[in-house]
Amino acid sequence: MFERLNVTRRLCPSVEYNFRPVHYSSLLTSAGSLVPFSTAALRKNFFEQQRELARVHGITIGTRHGVIDDLLAKLSNTMLPQCFMNMIASEGGHESLIELSRSFWRKLWISNVHLDPEEFLESLKQLNIQIPPDEIIFDNRWGKLIEQWHCELLNRQQCFDVPWTVLHFDNDTTKNFNSFDKWPLIASLLNIDKTQFGFRLPFK
Repeated sequence: MFERLNVTRRLCPSVEYNFRPVHYSSLLTSAGSLVPFSTAALRKNFFEQQRELARVHGITIGTRHGVIDDLLAKLSNTMLPQCFMNMIASEGGHESLIELSRSFWRKLWISNVHLDPEEFLESLKQLNIQIPPDEIIFDNRWGKLIEQWHCELLNRQQCFDVPWTVLHFDNDTTKNFNSFDKWPLIASLLNIDKTQFGFRLPFK
């Protein structure tokens, strides 16, 4: 859905986008849901879902289930990647956030790399994204932003799954949608041609 929304952003410039990184495990736990990393069965389901999404976008996941099982368990206990992505979204802009998200995805699912601060900075170098000063990188406001997004989603939007999509219309009305499978409905409400969400969209 992230990739398809990014395509429509280029094809439909009248539609404005605002991606907000959140911490999946914490958000769903607060909502009273089982997170994908809490049991072996849920982790396996999440792994197979990612494999299928990768296939749709022309990517082959080389990670074995046992390896990604361990990586996901470690990732669920930290908010550092989400804090870092919020920092990039604020300081580097939309395009930098997109490129960094793709880089993190490849490192985790294809290269079997655990996401840590050293990998964050290495990704910025590889993508030629300017590295902000330390006082910006380590500012605690990025963690507070995640808390802010969580509070808004849980209290105002009644979120119970991610991605949680909120459409804002010109008449000040909103509609909320959860999960990936709502994309055809979202595209219809945005008056986007249905063929656009059937594309195979490879990562570059």
